[in-house]
Amino acid sequence: MSWTISDSSLYSILNAMNQTAYQQQISMLRLTTGNRINSAADDPSGLVAVSALNSDLVTVQSAYDNGTRANAMLSVADGATDEISDLVSDIYSLTVELANDSGLTDDEKAAKQLEIDQAVASIDSLVNTTTFNGQHLLDGTYAINTSGVDTSKITDVDITSRPVGTETNLQLDVVSAAQQGQITFSGIGLMSTNPVTLEVTGNLGSVDLSFSGFTPIDEIASAINANTSTTGVQAVASNSVLYIQSENYGEDQFVSVRAVSGTFDTTGGVTTDYGEDATITINGQNTNVDGYDVTFNVNGVSGRLTLAESFVTSAGGSESFTVTDGGATFALSPSVANTATIGISSLRSTNLGNSIVGYLSQITSGGTYNATDNPTQAMQIARAAVTQVARTSANIGAFQDYTITSTQNSLSDAETSLSSAISSIQDTDYALEMANLTRQNALYQAQIASLSIMSQQTSSLVNLFSSLF
Repeated sequence: MSWTISDSSLYSILNAMNQTAYQQQISMLRLTTGNRINSAADDPSGLVAVSALNSDLVTVQSAYDNGTRANAMLSVADGATDEISDLVSDIYSLTVELANDSGLTDDEKAAKQLEIDQAVASIDSLVNTTTFNGQHLLDGTYAINTSGVDTSKITDVDITSRPVGTETNLQLDVVSAAQQGQITFSGIGLMSTNPVTLEVTGNLGSVDLSFSGFTPIDEIASAINANTSTTGVQAVASNSVLYIQSENYGEDQFVSVRAVSGTFDTTGGVTTDYGEDATITINGQNTNVDGYDVTFNVNGVSGRLTLAESFVTSAGGSESFTVTDGGATFALSPSVANTATIGISSLRSTNLGNSIVGYLSQITSGGTYNATDNPTQAMQIARAAVTQVARTSANIGAFQDYTITSTQNSLSDAETSLSSAISSIQDTDYALEMANLTRQNALYQAQIASLSIMSQQTSSLVNLFSSLF
């Protein structure tokens, strides 16, 4: 008779111990690295999901960083624009003071003209020195370009935004013409022997003009025109009709004529009249019109145009041009195709103002409209420059607030969501893994104890059988 001792139980215990040790290693690795997935074998589908989410997260973070850099660049431009705004405001104040002709000595006028010259030079200096990463910001480097503009119809173009990667054709139509404020007087002249004093008032100011009896209308027109720079009112005598008009066009322009003494019977008894803005469409969409200026936002293109008087005062006129390229373009979105462009036109003194009233460079000493000799014209130019700089500053600020900041807020939310999703898939659940490790340690200790007991039993049986034989 033979006796056989089976070792299958021993192998089962050893195999269980190997599996427990392996699970202990996995739990300790997860606890050590903080990652639930440390290799593809841990969770193949989870690893694929994490890789895709990590790619999205990196893209979102890059877009956010682009926004931060764009904001930094535009903050530099905005700071310089604020300084230029202060300078053009000072220039405007000086031109108003120079308009007080009789209240200033020649030396005082010369001193104020010198201040204007220095302020204009400071503006150009700021434009030349305002840079970011070696690129000039306010000299037109980041202006949006156009082609096909007929300058006899559209004299100034300032495009502030455009779609990226495509040219945009714009067609401008004058649906109804702009009008001046206008008062008429019919007759060859004053039909009374009594003198007449007229108070003539326009957008720039008021003046009293006195005429003797039977003064012809052409002399009245000449007297009004001699004071146009003071009142903003002009006059034309034609075919026994005196047309007294606001110098410029639009609903903000007006003319008022009142007889301070004597009689002056205007047509229909009208003593005050306002102009009317033109109705302008671009690609069939309405625009905002203020005199000669047109502000629009059409097909992803926004900006401002100044129209020539001959064009804006004739209904039925049409003009087409193309917005081509240029501007500062920023990738603020994870999508490569989704970018934003802002146009920053030049703020040099040769560009501040407009073709209707003139430009800031022309009001310096020796200029066409030097402020000493042309204070009223210089005042209009300075006022136009103030408005232009304010628009540029508003454009930059709006882009920072509504485009960059709002996009970054959205990207920040996306980053939080993506990080949370990655964490839920990849990160270790410490409570669960600690519980698993505790369980595995207990199992391992039990398995060692079982192996020890089996070893003792085997040894006892061997000794027993040995004593029998």
